[in-house]
Amino acid sequence: MKTQVKLILFSLTMVFLCIACVKGPEGSGGKRAKGTGPVRIGFSMDTLKEERWQRDKQLVEQRCKEVGAECQVLVADGSDSTQVNQCETFLTQGVDVLIVAPHNGQIAASIVESAHKQGVPVISYDRLIRNADVDLYVSHQVVKIGEMQAGYALKYAPKGNYVLIGGSQTDNNAILLVQGQMNILQPAVDRGDIKIVTTQYAREWLASEALRITEDALTKNN
Repeated sequence: MKTQVKLILFSLTMVFLCIACVKGPEGSGGKRAKGTGPVRIGFSMDTLKEERWQRDKQLVEQRCKEVGAECQVLVADGSDSTQVNQCETFLTQGVDVLIVAPHNGQIAASIVESAHKQGVPVISYDRLIRNADVDLYVSHQVVKIGEMQAGYALKYAPKGNYVLIGGSQTDNNAILLVQGQMNILQPAVDRGDIKIVTTQYAREWLASEALRITEDALTKNN
């Protein structure tokens, strides 16, 4: 929790450093001129279903209030098209910077392209926006976490069959986690201590998908 808070606070610190580079001409059509008034931040979130995202939202809003910035949050509820449209709305409203926690790291690249055309920097938050020149990427040590998970598993199950279930492949973190896990597990595989009977990713992070993968693996290897 403490590490996550530090990352969020750091990300917001970088927001205001980015703002110094986006002073622009007077706007038109009701759009606020950049460089006037408080800093305006558009925070685009994929979901608020999990507690950790709710906590992130609260911390970002709290920090923005403390430093006198305006922060508007829009939640896409797992829809790529909704997230793209919401970010276009932020840009139309004249935000100074976008923070994006993407639902799909590939599709969100179009958001970065649109923002940069208007001189608006983009921070990719927690999940990497791929194939895009984001101004800042703030996340945690995902590969290290995967290594820690695998180390814990080997400690309590040093031999036997393993099933690896990752999150959605649209989330780069899911791929990095498995990479970290394999950094630790591969030597055990090479020694013949363990056998990885399946490695699959759960579509859209669905628990039902993870359950299906688990049941299939148990049926085939029990």
